[in-house]
Amino acid sequence: MRKLLHTAGFRRSAWYAGGRGAYLRVPFCLVACTELLLSVLPRNVSRRLANFLPVRALLGIIVVAKV
Repeated sequence: MRKLLHTAGFRRSAWYAGGRGAYLRVPFCLVACTELLLSVLPRNVSRRLANFLPVRALLGIIVVAKV
């Protein structure tokens, strides 16, 4: 996603995780590592982890890009 935004002309991007109106800025590497970890685990394990609140907050990110 980060590379796609850069290719589309956005020079900077910020990644926010959270929910219910409370969001914190998180490093992209944390989001990417979480997604990578969930993709290599067996499906039933990754689903359980994805439903865990802190992980769910990381997966429900908001991306803000600036030209």
